Amino acid sequence: SAPSLLMAASGVVAGTITFGQQYFYRFTLAQDARIYFDSLTDNSRLRWTLTGPRGVVVNGRSLQGSDSVNGNPLLNLVAGDYVLSVDASAEATGAYAFRLLDLASAEGEKIKPLCSFVRAYIDKHPEYADLLA
Repeated sequence: SAPSLLMAASGVVAGTITFGQQYFYRFTLAQDARIYFDSLTDNSRLRWTLTGPRGVVVNGRSLQGSDSVNGNPLLNLVAGDYVLSVDASAEATGAYAFRLLDLASAEGEKIKPLCSFVRAYIDKHPEYADLLA
């Protein structure tokens, strides 16, 4: 089965940042979870922050680089309440979109990294080895 979505019934959270705006999205995890942040945004000047029970989890990470060679899209989160905010650096504006996927709900699903950078990251972080096909 496919990973379940944590936000938005359609699976995609989307919006548009205009000068000085910041958007906040709230969600609650009933138990600890491994979450995949799937950025659908190609704009390095739009950023996101995630805070939760343990404080800041992600701080001002670029949406463009969050699930690429420049970022780690895998988040090990503890149960509790979270706030994900999206804003822009300097005077940047633009559309954004992302998904949060709960990897535990993908029973038996495995990934086969096509990007050598993703494979290298997982090789350096054995806690994600069980995700590989």
